[in-house]
Amino acid sequence: MKIGIVLNTMRQKIDVRYSCGLLILSFLIGGCQLMNLQEGADPLASAPDTAPVEEDGMAKLPPGADGNARDVEEAIADFTPEPDELDRIFVKERYARYNDKQSKWQMLKKETSLFGVGFAQPERFASCYQLVQSIAGGYRDLQSEPDQGYFVTSKYDIRFLAEECDTVFGVQASYLPTMLEQFRSEAEEKGRDIVFYYAEKQDFSRVISVVENMPGDGVLSPELQRIYGRALVEMDRFGDAARVLSRVVAGLDQRGQWPLRLEIAELLIASGEYEEARNQYLAIAEVLSSWEEIHKVVTDQLALLYGAEDHPTEIALYSKCLSAYLSFDGQAIPLELEQNVQQLQAEYPSGIHADAALKLYQRAEEQVGNDISLRLLQVQKLTDEKRFQAALDRLQEMKQAQLPADAAARIDEMVAIVTAERDVYMEMEKEKRTQSLADRWQEGLNLLDMQMYDESIAIFSGLLGTEYDSRAAKKIERGSVLAATALRSEAANLFVQARRTTDYNSRITLLNQSRKLLQEILDKYPQIDLAEKAAVHITVIDEQLQGMGVFGE
Repeated sequence: MKIGIVLNTMRQKIDVRYSCGLLILSFLIGGCQLMNLQEGADPLASAPDTAPVEEDGMAKLPPGADGNARDVEEAIADFTPEPDELDRIFVKERYARYNDKQSKWQMLKKETSLFGVGFAQPERFASCYQLVQSIAGGYRDLQSEPDQGYFVTSKYDIRFLAEECDTVFGVQASYLPTMLEQFRSEAEEKGRDIVFYYAEKQDFSRVISVVENMPGDGVLSPELQRIYGRALVEMDRFGDAARVLSRVVAGLDQRGQWPLRLEIAELLIASGEYEEARNQYLAIAEVLSSWEEIHKVVTDQLALLYGAEDHPTEIALYSKCLSAYLSFDGQAIPLELEQNVQQLQAEYPSGIHADAALKLYQRAEEQVGNDISLRLLQVQKLTDEKRFQAALDRLQEMKQAQLPADAAARIDEMVAIVTAERDVYMEMEKEKRTQSLADRWQEGLNLLDMQMYDESIAIFSGLLGTEYDSRAAKKIERGSVLAATALRSEAANLFVQARRTTDYNSRITLLNQSRKLLQEILDKYPQIDLAEKAAVHITVIDEQLQGMGVFGE
């Protein structure tokens, strides 16, 4: 017979409450306890710490933690499996599980010592620690020697569950954030299972304890929040329940909100929080008010339809109005809507169909107005960015649509505003430009006075095509003449020196230098009269150099 069957048989000997409450719950908890309990909050305080403790702080085995554990021993004693019926696969699985548990318990014990926080339940921790080591070692040995120790190991396995050792682990781990973080994901998932389990058993104090000590960021699903809120109500914590259920309301639509808001308001009154209760009732009143509007719309439409047979022309015109309204883009009122509304108003001015069509038209006007407001904000943004032409183009495009009179007036007003801002901006830019031109003109004059002719010519050249155009051209000519005259004078001086020297090489050098200055006049200032004279002088120098047997520089 397999050990799995053995365990089931032994569990049948245990008290039904205990088997459902502890064994099933313990299997849900698995390898890591989830509850991040606050200091001093022990959900298992009813289980006395009876395990004897050795000098190193570790408990001896057996006995168990309470009377129920002794019931387990009696159940085990009633049935002993034969060695050859051992399920090897089961043993392998149990070893893997408890070997992992052993590693975690060892790490937790080490971390506890390292941080010096002490043990929340020292005797129970010691007992469970010894159990997990014995179980892991027992299943390890059973893999190689299946006929040795299977009964003792299975006995310890069940006691580990009966003593709620995973809970002991979780309590201790809650004192060590670094330890708890390693098992947070698993703990949160198993926490939900345990909340549902206790809620089904109507153990409301346990529901509250588990939820309030769950690890993680405290964000609960709406379902868990509802369970938590109901548990708080059962424990007469009305104000806390109201606040928890208020978080559920935030995720509901209006239809789902008001019944829960009514309950929350009553809880707040019961807890003496009258101002908050009033706010809840005001929120409900707002929902009911919107329903009244919906009810009126439905009633009005029913009136239209009930009279359809007696008013076939009116209902047909209204149908066209509604069709046009439903298909319009919110930017321009459809011509069909406008025409049919006008016809209804003209032919059936006092009819309910004319009134309903007029309301459609007014709603369309409102939507167009909202669209115009949005697009005018975009135009204003373009204007602020000094993109005046783009803003005016956008306004012109808007004017082409079929618009209500007030919307068209708003666009015309905006056109005037953008145009005015553009004109002011252009005038300011013109003034700035004029001031800049004046500054550049004065700079050119200063450079000319300092005989920095090329620099002044560059400044005046930049003023061509402006209001300084003619004056700048004259200054360019004046600067060119002065610069060329200075170059020609220097070239003439070098030419004279060349004629006076008797040194052959010096004469060639001086003639070439003179020629270079004259060539510069031709290159830079070809438009002035001195350029022609410079060309003649270059010819003279070339002839002299050729006479000396020099051809080119």
